[in-house]
Parts: sequence; C-alpha cells; structure tokens
Amino acid sequence: MLRAPLLGQGVPPSRIVPLGISPGPALEAMRQGLAPCAHAEQIGCRENFSPAAFRIEATMPAGMLTWFPGGAIPLAIESETAPGDPAPQTPEPLPRAHLRRFDEQGHPDPRAVSVRLTSELPPEALARNRHQIGANELVSPWIIALAAPRASIDYDWPAGLSKEALGCAWCERPLRLQGKEGVHEI
Repeated sequence: MLRAPLLGQGVPPSRIVPLGISPGPALEAMRQGLAPCAHAEQIGCRENFSPAAFRIEATMPAGMLTWFPGGAIPLAIESETAPGDPAPQTPEPLPRAHLRRFDEQGHPDPRAVSVRLTSELPPEALARNRHQIGANELVSPWIIALAAPRASIDYDWPAGLSKEALGCAWCERPLRLQGKEGVHEI
C-alpha cells in the first residue's frame, strides 16, 4: 500500500504531486489551514505537509523477513511516461527515474540502488514480539517524487533566492525529511 503520512492523516493518497509542481489550490488551502510545526518530527503541520513524500507499506507475516538476505524484502519502484511504458533511466547528475537494481529484462541497472521493505522494530524487539500486532508491518525508506531537477536536495541554489519566484513551485523537502539519510528521490 502506498501511504503519504506527511499529508497529515497517514491515509492512502489519491495522487502524488512531485516537488516542483504546484499541487493546486485545494491542497495549498489545506496546507495553509494547518498549524506551523512545533518540531521537525511533528506530522500534520504546515512545514511537513507534502503530497510528494511517500512510503510503501506492506503487512506480511513477520517470519518472512528471515527468508530474505539481510532481513529485508527488496523491491523496485519504476517511473512510467505513460501507463505500461517505462521511462528511460536518467543519467547522472539528474535524480533517478527508477529505484531498482535490475531493469525489466533482468540486466543490472546502470544507476542501481537497493530499496527494501523492512520492519521499523529493532531486530531484537522483532524477534521477541514477532506474534504481536505491528511486527508484521513493513515499510520502505522515504521516497520523494520530483518533477524538476531543481527540486532535488543536490541542486545548488544561490543563497537568498526564492525558489518559487524562480519557477520551482513547492521545491522544499518536508521539514521532517530535511537532512535525513536514506531518503530516495525519483
């Protein structure tokens, strides 16, 4: 299941709106109606509202993780130019078009990256509580959809310039994901 908890409710989103595209007046009004964030980890506040940030979540038997190397289930996330038509992988230094290790023919992806479903519980807690509710909930790392290379964390903006005034609408990562390791851009 796809979840975008930074939309405030943690419910499946009706759509993903990549950074670099204005999400429209309805989502902007929703964001403006939220209170400012008291701290970076708060969910349901203005600076953490993002229709571009999402995670993949799956509920599976907790014991399944023991069958996979490293205790995690590998997965691939691919972009399409149209339904059923995979986009070509983008070259460096652009953000990746796909988060995968192999292409659809089984060849190694030139910009391979490993994305895995894991438990958020530490291994020792998972082993002790594998029959408890929550032990079977697996999540991917955070993924941020981008519509423009300028929305990437790696883009070097001149200091003091307004990104929105320069045509990059909603180009800021949610406060909760700024400076975090392991966040993928696609």
